[in-house]
Amino acid sequence: NQLQKNIWINIPVNANDAYVTQLAALLKSTLDPNLIVYVEYSNEVWNGIFTQSKDNFNAAVAEVNAGGSPLNADGDTNPYYWGWRRVAERLKQISDLFAGVWGQSAINARVRCVLAAQYANPLVLQEGLEFIDRTYGAPSRFFYAAAEAPYIAMGSIDQTDPNMTSDEIISHLQGSATSNAQRYSTFE
Repeated sequence: NQLQKNIWINIPVNANDAYVTQLAALLKSTLDPNLIVYVEYSNEVWNGIFTQSKDNFNAAVAEVNAGGSPLNADGDTNPYYWGWRRVAERLKQISDLFAGVWGQSAINARVRCVLAAQYANPLVLQEGLEFIDRTYGAPSRFFYAAAEAPYIAMGSIDQTDPNMTSDEIISHLQGSATSNAQRYSTFE
């Protein structure tokens, strides 16, 4: 508020609806009305090295095994797809909870839910968006944007020269950033 900067929050992977609702109420009552809150479900939920990925995967499998889940309503038997779909499903639920506190008109205006996925595997985002569209309607009703983690790198370890100059390092990093930017300019 003091800096007049929008806020980005990550909802913990195991946060229940009461937590999300209370957080939405806290933000509504304390965030300057000129500011926007961006909401992401956890962080890098697609990244198998993190606990939140395993927790989400296990929750997706448990949901499907309990029966009646929309995650596999199309007959898909791939549990990884269920997990990717669950990320979108949970963010949709979070969007609905924020709408219950802030009002539906705040969604995509002051409350902007962002569905994050993996740059190297566009299927993660595709599964989530197609699932939402098929199950709940247009993703744009719930999500403001989609995001991917476009890591900027020097190249593979084998290609990196330990004697590179600063200019060569900057050139490699700029090339990586440019490649990512070109990908996003064609992302639909």
